[in-house]
Amino acid sequence: MKPGRMLLILLLVCASVPASFLYASPAFPVAVMTGAACSIAGYIMFRYYHADLVLFLVVQPCMFLAWFVSPILSFSLEMIFIVGLLASIGLLSRWGDLIPPAIFLIGMATIAFLLSTTRHTTIPVLLFIPAAALVWLGILGLAYRTTARAGGGMP
Repeated sequence: MKPGRMLLILLLVCASVPASFLYASPAFPVAVMTGAACSIAGYIMFRYYHADLVLFLVVQPCMFLAWFVSPILSFSLEMIFIVGLLASIGLLSRWGDLIPPAIFLIGMATIAFLLSTTRHTTIPVLLFIPAAALVWLGILGLAYRTTARAGGGMP
């Protein structure tokens, strides 16, 4: 399989799920436009400029829309996409590599479950999703730096 194809498929799934669940709501046109924009941007990135982290960032608006359907759905899609991202980067090659993502995903699941019990989640979402994305990008940056040093230099 061509590198990044799995992430593109996951991006298309994550872009279509919120629109399908928001079918009867007033947010349906926004969900369709956002899903289409993310899908087109993801395809362009996959076709001309292969970067897994860019595909991860492109899918985030769809995750935000999935949060309005259900925080647990948003967490599930984010978890699947993060595991796909880590697998495509090559950071999940051993069993020991699964421990940090598992701890992070358990923490995210706990927060998503606690926030799903509140009625108005707009403010927590606006704080939680970007903070989680920034923390995760920091973790990925440290992992990349560690791998680059172990390999003898920048690839």
